[in-house]
Amino acid sequence: MKTRMFFIIIVALFGASLAGCGSVPETYYYMPTYELAAATNDHTPLNLVIGVEKFQSEVVYSDDRIIYRESPFEVKYYNYRRWIAEPRHLVTEKAIAHLKSSGLFRDVVTYPSIVKLDYVLRGRLLAFEEWDAEKTWNGKVAIAVELYHVASDEIVWRSSFEKTTPSEKRLPVSVVEAISKSMSGCLDDMVASMRAHVKSN
Repeated sequence: MKTRMFFIIIVALFGASLAGCGSVPETYYYMPTYELAAATNDHTPLNLVIGVEKFQSEVVYSDDRIIYRESPFEVKYYNYRRWIAEPRHLVTEKAIAHLKSSGLFRDVVTYPSIVKLDYVLRGRLLAFEEWDAEKTWNGKVAIAVELYHVASDEIVWRSSFEKTTPSEKRLPVSVVEAISKSMSGCLDDMVASMRAHVKSN
């Protein structure tokens, strides 16, 4: 009798386990996507090579879960809506793409590199999130960057950039699009500011 009862309990637990597994929500993965402006012939590339170091980030952004906020004092996560990689890796990849597309430098490589470099770009991700206002959801991105000149062993330029873009709809996928636009705007401004500094020096 005891053996039979034990068997019934095991079967019941196994059935409950299967039922629980069936109720696990699907996980969705997202990536920031936008078209880069093609390099034009208006600017002759400088005979310089820049390396882009992997961006660092605030601790809260060292996670692939998408963050949303309603106040600066509380952080919330979408547990089943995630980036395809940590945001700092995504920003690093896009920073390299923007610099290559700009045509400012002769070459753009990841750092560290065996290639002889003239500059190294270092960055820190300060915001990469959904920011919820009373009536709208927004995509917010903020970065701080600095340019290291290898020959002089000095930081020759530093700046920060921030963009907040309203989401067309109050849906996670629309917020991802808004974050993409904000990131694109930050990196466009970064390249423009860097161009002005490097060319003037």
